[in-house]
Amino acid sequence: MKRPIPIFTLGLMLLLGSRVCHASTGPGKTDSLEKRRNLIICYEIKDYDAQVRKSINTIFYKLIRKGDNLIVYSPAKVYGFSQTTLLRPKEELTYWLQERMKADCNVASAGYRQVNSELQELVEELLRGQTDTKSVLNRYHQGLENFNSQRKINQPLLLKFAAMFRQTPGKNHVVVFFQKEFRPIPDSALMDTLMQNPDLAFTATEVFLHPTKQVAKEHSQAVITAFRDASATMHFAYLKPGRERPPRRMRLQENSMDMYAFFSQIAKETGGISHTNANPGEMMKALLEIFKSE
Repeated sequence: MKRPIPIFTLGLMLLLGSRVCHASTGPGKTDSLEKRRNLIICYEIKDYDAQVRKSINTIFYKLIRKGDNLIVYSPAKVYGFSQTTLLRPKEELTYWLQERMKADCNVASAGYRQVNSELQELVEELLRGQTDTKSVLNRYHQGLENFNSQRKINQPLLLKFAAMFRQTPGKNHVVVFFQKEFRPIPDSALMDTLMQNPDLAFTATEVFLHPTKQVAKEHSQAVITAFRDASATMHFAYLKPGRERPPRRMRLQENSMDMYAFFSQIAKETGGISHTNANPGEMMKALLEIFKSE
């Protein structure tokens, strides 16, 4: 029987980082600590696919080296790997995290898929044309608010990352994989019909065409400042969607540009990598090139 892989919560990793920082390094150990990498990898994804699976393989076989610290955020849980755990067989660690990532994605995406399905049903009501259109538009707006509440930028958590990095010697990196989000809206024919109705045009535009609200600049600036003070670098990959196709007479409207704007700005301002329309493999290749020099 295989031994269970020990996992630490973020709180314990903060404690471990503090202990490392205040421990006596002794002769010849300072350089080793400075070369250590403290790596946090966040998967904000809805679909677990072969590319995500390969990226986890890359973490353990190519990215992590002896002495590094690793925390992985799945869509549902946090997995912190001690240096002792990272000495376990790479095949064992890879399989263990791949299986948990797959399960976590299924759990975390349930709410997203339910709300998305509800929005699709409301658009279908509009397409049938046998309903109170204004009432449906208002219900869609309420559903959209619920849809957007499924994911919010956790600024306090990012600031905690920076605080942890300040306590721990080494090179500091945060990698965020974010899978694009889409929502169903009517096709151009129905939109034209709605736009021609003075009583519906404004509401339809507000509900279907307006982009998501951008994150306040002071929120992103606070994270940028904290990361710079901690000598931490953020890397951001805005992932291609899966093979999802719009239902008949509908379009898929991108609904996560606020996330792209926030994380890509932080990556730029902290000297990190930012990939658009990427897959996880592209980011991993770029990280390996950067890490060669560290």
